[in-house]
Amino acid sequence: MGDLVEASFKPRDERFDLESIKGGWVELARLNHGDSNELAGLRVAFTLKGDDEDSERSASARTTIKLSRHYSFSRMILDHNLGKKGKKYDFKKRRDVDDLDPVIGDEIANLIDKHNETLEASGDIPNSNEG
Repeated sequence: MGDLVEASFKPRDERFDLESIKGGWVELARLNHGDSNELAGLRVAFTLKGDDEDSERSASARTTIKLSRHYSFSRMILDHNLGKKGKKYDFKKRRDVDDLDPVIGDEIANLIDKHNETLEASGDIPNSNEG
C-alpha cells in the first residue's frame, strides 16, 4: 500500500502592507479545504442570485456578498493593526467588518482573494517538504 502522506491542513500566513492606509497591515492565512468550500458556496449563491434585475433577488445578492466578506474576514485575517478610537477591530464581529472604510475593506477583500488564488495557482503543496 505504501507510506501514508501527510495531507492535513497546515496554516501558512503572510503579512501585507495596505496601500489605502499609511502604516496599516493585515496578516492573512489561507483557508482550509472545508472553509474554502463554504466560501465557494456563498459565492456561487451570489452568482446565481446576482443575474436578475428583480429587487428581491438583488437584495439577496447583496446579502450574500456581505456574508461572503464577513466569512472570509473572520477566517483569514489572523492579525492586523486596524481599529477605531484606540480599540483594535475584531473581524470575527460583523459590526467591525461593516465599520471599515470601504476603500480599506475593498483592498483587504482583494488581498484575501489574491492570496487564495496565488496559493491555488502555484500548485504549491504546503505539506510536501515538512516532516
